[in-house]
Amino acid sequence: LGVDAPWHPAQLYESLLMVLIFGVIYALRRRKRFEGELMLVYLFLASWVRFGVEFFRSPIDYRGPDFWGMPLTQIFALFLALTSGGLWSHAWRQSATVPVPKVNP
Repeated sequence: LGVDAPWHPAQLYESLLMVLIFGVIYALRRRKRFEGELMLVYLFLASWVRFGVEFFRSPIDYRGPDFWGMPLTQIFALFLALTSGGLWSHAWRQSATVPVPKVNP
């Protein structure tokens, strides 16, 4: 891509998607099933956003190594998405089997 070629506003895409993630987490705050769920949801969604936005980012912006045709930040985002998704899934299943203690009024 040359300097005159039109580029995607990747920073704007990422900002708008992060606002949507905030909305999702804000909506889930009263329905969480276990401690740390909101953090795992954030890590899962934010890393997928980062992974996707990296496809639209200008190659001039990135100065690090790349592997398998992807920048290191994209590989790290994919690793984080898979890890946080696995932890979230595991914790979600575990929280379904643990009885919730009842509070007497």
